[in-house]
Amino acid sequence: MASPARIVITAACLLSGFAVGTWIYRGYFVGIAPAEQLARLPVTNLRLAIDVKTLRAAGIVDRLAGKSAEEPDYLSFVKETGFDYKKDLDFVLASYSAGETLAFLTGRFDWHNMQQYASKHGGACKDGICRMPASTPGRHLSYQRIAAGLLAFASSTDSEAVTKLNRPNGANPKLPTQPIWLLIPPDSFRDASALPAATHLFATALSTSSQVLLSFGAAGSAFEARLEAECRTAEHAEQIVRELKAATTVLQRTMPRQPQAPTLSGILSAGTFSVNSAKISGVWPIPRAAIDAFSGTAP
Repeated sequence: MASPARIVITAACLLSGFAVGTWIYRGYFVGIAPAEQLARLPVTNLRLAIDVKTLRAAGIVDRLAGKSAEEPDYLSFVKETGFDYKKDLDFVLASYSAGETLAFLTGRFDWHNMQQYASKHGGACKDGICRMPASTPGRHLSYQRIAAGLLAFASSTDSEAVTKLNRPNGANPKLPTQPIWLLIPPDSFRDASALPAATHLFATALSTSSQVLLSFGAAGSAFEARLEAECRTAEHAEQIVRELKAATTVLQRTMPRQPQAPTLSGILSAGTFSVNSAKISGVWPIPRAAIDAFSGTAP
């Protein structure tokens, strides 16, 4: 699973061939309300939202972007389309699977330039949908203007994948209110080999839950990550919390006594957990210095 910093960076670079990566209730949504957007994303995939506008106002986008915005492919995309996520992208709501990315993107887009970009790079636009080859062989990018400030986007082996976003997959769900959140299917935790080593025990504990919500937001002058997980029964929830607390203890015992800089292990070792019936809650404080350390901007 991508880190929060990587998610923000990848979300920013969508149509240039990069993978697609708020406060939800804001007045800049057009065309389709966020709850309906979420209902159109596959419920079996990892789903995430990023309020880029709020993060930009807080100065976090510039910190996390690092050098990705300086890569030649991205600079070429910005030059040809006039779109730069650092000032033009407001909100991302996306889903990920091994073979497909689907997303709604809210912001300021020049549709004429977007159409021209597809034509110049081996694609074409017809009936309001643009299709073009992706940089990865066998994959296609497709995108569609839903409204003046809303695009539907897909990266898939299916050149028509963006049309999947034209229909809901279920009822409109209640949305979290934090600037960044992820709805993670428990299956994603069952193979922890792709995750950072410090998260393995936590992933194993959460792999038997029913649904996991991980969110990130402000907490005073710093930040925090929050966990909400649904379980089959209260007893099952209590067992998972015991495992989460045990994982936390392991990190506390193996960490350096005075780490020189914030680390993922350090953040995870400060977590606290509670149970309310069959629901689990958890909180990890994130010091402001950690944002700079993880993005490579620390002095």
